[in-house]
Amino acid sequence: MKQSIIEQLREISRQERTILQSDSPVLSHFAAEPDLVTEETEEIPAPANMVTVLKHPRFVPFPFHIHSYLEMSYIVTGTLRHIISPDTELTLEAGDLLFLQPGTRHSTAEASYGDLAVHFLISPEFLRFPCEMLIEDTMFRRFMTDTINGTRSQEPFHLFHLQNMTKAQNLLENLILTLSENQRNRQRVLKITTAALMLELTQLTYKVTVGNPSSYEQELVLKALSYIENHYPNASLEDFCPSVNRPTKYIS
Repeated sequence: MKQSIIEQLREISRQERTILQSDSPVLSHFAAEPDLVTEETEEIPAPANMVTVLKHPRFVPFPFHIHSYLEMSYIVTGTLRHIISPDTELTLEAGDLLFLQPGTRHSTAEASYGDLAVHFLISPEFLRFPCEMLIEDTMFRRFMTDTINGTRSQEPFHLFHLQNMTKAQNLLENLILTLSENQRNRQRVLKITTAALMLELTQLTYKVTVGNPSSYEQELVLKALSYIENHYPNASLEDFCPSVNRPTKYIS
């Protein structure tokens, strides 16, 4: 990430100042009708645009909430702790990219000055665009298809570890730039770049943590993909299967 972008994100934003100076519930600052939001409010309405970019406000914790859109959160520097109901806790580090399905109840711990994160709020309807271009049947594609259809999948989140993934990071950098640049076709740029990012992520399945780590078959798939990535010149079923204590017929 360019240092100039990091420096811009480090500046205390107007929204951060407003939240810190206000006695209103934190979630009211993200609602279309803030006066209707109370301490007990959990559901936040969807934004007007198909893709919206927001800097994560620091210095305050976010209470549990749900929303009707797909949330994509990227950690630029530092860390950010997410709690996903009922009992999953994730500490995201710089370079991590988290996808949360609509309707997933979650909260975040207070972020400090050096914890910089950006959220992308994505309409489920928008996902039809990248899904139409995807041919391979991957877990991430199923995750997106479930989101489009309004189906609650067994994996409420996908977490990609993009620390060494230059192409994906460059696309995210371009998306974050839209926070400070008033481009004439800003929404169009957001849509095209977000779709390109999702196409890139479908090739990085071995870099993902799925939202149901107890799913045995999905763990095997991820282990197999990781093995192929690291041993592709000489990869074979006979070599991989003993490491997971399963016969070749089962794995194939």
